[in-house]
Amino acid sequence: MKGPVKIALISVGAFVVLVAVIFVVLMMLEPDSPAAEVPTDPVAKVTPDAPAQEQPAAKKKTPDTPEDQQADAPKSPAPQLTVADSLAALVRELRNDLFERSVVIDSLNERITFQQNVIAGYQKKIDELNDQILTLNRHEVSLKELAKTYESMKVSDIKPILNKVDDETVIAIYRAMGTRTRKTIMMALSAERAAQITEKLAGRQSGEQQS
Repeated sequence: MKGPVKIALISVGAFVVLVAVIFVVLMMLEPDSPAAEVPTDPVAKVTPDAPAQEQPAAKKKTPDTPEDQQADAPKSPAPQLTVADSLAALVRELRNDLFERSVVIDSLNERITFQQNVIAGYQKKIDELNDQILTLNRHEVSLKELAKTYESMKVSDIKPILNKVDDETVIAIYRAMGTRTRKTIMMALSAERAAQITEKLAGRQSGEQQS
């Protein structure tokens, strides 16, 4: 315990010495106030009966107006921007710029999404039309092959088959056959049905010519 107590006493003594030194230095730096000197005039004599010299009346000071007070008030220096203020202003400016850019990007993304949806719709329609064209092409190929088969058959063999199909099928086969063998289709039909098929073929041909 002696060691810590000794160290504490030394610290207190050093602090007291330091305070005393600072006090002496301050006393040395304080300027001496000159004693008030009373002017003496050896020639002048104080006479009790002499009347006191009248002092000029002090001029009354008019109160300052608010404008004068504002003019006399010390002007505060213009605030100077520190480095932290400049950095904060730069960060705010960058944030505003980033927000504006994000708004523009969102608008462009919405337009791109809309255009992609429109393109997808058109592509779907194109795919459907291609499927229909492919189906028609296959049907046309089947009709041509079927027409070739009918061209090689006899009228007596074609007649029972045509009696079991509708007029549209007969017309499709007739149009797929060559001009020299089409007569076999008409010969295989009854006179009444051949007349109906002829009317339908003539009506379609006239409609195609008008279009």
